[in-house]
Amino acid sequence: MKTVRIIAAAMLSMTALTGAAAQEKLNYSLPRTTLTLEVKAEQEVFTAGPYAAFAQKYLGISVREEDGASFRITDVKLESFTESDPDVSLEYTLPAKGIADCPQLLQLTSMGLIATTEDGFARKANWRFPAQETADFTGMGLSSPYTSASATLFTSGSQAQVKQDMVVGKTLEQKAKEAADMILSLRKTRIQILTGDTDASYTGEAMQAAFAQIDRLEQEYMTLFTGASVKREQQMSFDILPARDVKNQVYMAFRLSDTDGLAGPETLSGKPYFLEIVPGQQPADQQIPEKPRKGAQYITYRVPTVCTVKLTDGLRVLLQMRVPIYQLGSNCIYPVINQ
Repeated sequence: MKTVRIIAAAMLSMTALTGAAAQEKLNYSLPRTTLTLEVKAEQEVFTAGPYAAFAQKYLGISVREEDGASFRITDVKLESFTESDPDVSLEYTLPAKGIADCPQLLQLTSMGLIATTEDGFARKANWRFPAQETADFTGMGLSSPYTSASATLFTSGSQAQVKQDMVVGKTLEQKAKEAADMILSLRKTRIQILTGDTDASYTGEAMQAAFAQIDRLEQEYMTLFTGASVKREQQMSFDILPARDVKNQVYMAFRLSDTDGLAGPETLSGKPYFLEIVPGQQPADQQIPEKPRKGAQYITYRVPTVCTVKLTDGLRVLLQMRVPIYQLGSNCIYPVINQ
């Protein structure tokens, strides 16, 4: 027994079998369409500034005072792939000379008929981001974390007073006030350079360089109050297989949560996103005649229905496009006359 394989868009996994009586049969299955969503999400991990509680007092601004993490969808792409439908197995008896005597089989189109291509089988690898990172405020600021203080001590057995200087750590509010003073000083210096109210004169590139350094220092000190965010990208793909017998073609595609990010529809946490499929007009299935013409055989194939596919979060439409879907289309017949 010999086996001949034909890769087809409409008749996938086709195999020609030669039996003992030299009669060849073509076993094949009809195509179906899988929809694949390539989704990118951005994770933002926010770390509150160490001086956030004093931002209103010393700078007059309101800032976030608690750490947090969130996700948002940044990009969605929809691709369709054609594959063999395992639920439909069909058979065609070849004429005496075999497939060489049926050139019409190799002249059909990919819209429900044979095509000698393997397009639609490629898949992209998925990856997830590494461990969560947070902002680091270490080393920011120019002032020392320590200050000097005086204490009055009493000697043992007498009332003699002894003064002693010591080094103690600054309180968080003291550090915040010094950082705020530095921000205000940098802003004042910028105005002085701009108006020429300085002992040194700045022109051209020197002025630009001075402003750049002032801006950098101000931003660094402001971060101690406003906090900082670390952003990373997450990318995953989700397959949706439309079913012909589903009345309302609405499928939960994936979920998105602020803690876990993108996840499959089988998870219980996170905001759901839905794929809605609206089939277009399609003809009824064709049936093989009860009294076929003498010498005729009929090949069953599928013509896809062009559907409108929408991805929504329940309120907003994130993606909408038209996609041909085989299993929601019509099963048709193709007559082959064996001479």
